[in-house]
Amino acid sequence: MVAANIQNCSKPHVNEIRRYNFERVDGFTCLGSLVTGDNDVSEEITNRLIAANRSYFGLRSQLKSQLLSRKTKILIQKTLVRPKFTYTTENWTMTKNDEGRLSVFERKVLRGIYGPICKTGQWQKRYSSELEELYNE
Repeated sequence: MVAANIQNCSKPHVNEIRRYNFERVDGFTCLGSLVTGDNDVSEEITNRLIAANRSYFGLRSQLKSQLLSRKTKILIQKTLVRPKFTYTTENWTMTKNDEGRLSVFERKVLRGIYGPICKTGQWQKRYSSELEELYNE
């Protein structure tokens, strides 16, 4: 009986509308974005963050360079890094956890751009509130 259930699961689901047959799939890629039947965007966010990380680490030497101004670095971040993880976000139904993952990544990039700060003779990472003040967006 178990073997019969496994065989039934392996058959593709087909929906028939009028005289047309449509195969049901778990997910597909449309315009570079993963669309799933349950509208779970966690996997899509993971893929976007991986692509954005690749972009960030490829540009890290420029973003940490003292030869470029912060304004130029922010422009690089806005045009080359941010679009990697915000593409099609207007279509996503995100949870607080998903929003947090995106915010953590963006703060990581901004900390790389603005660098650490020397307080009382010790270097430390900038707080999120300091990054918001500096970035103003």
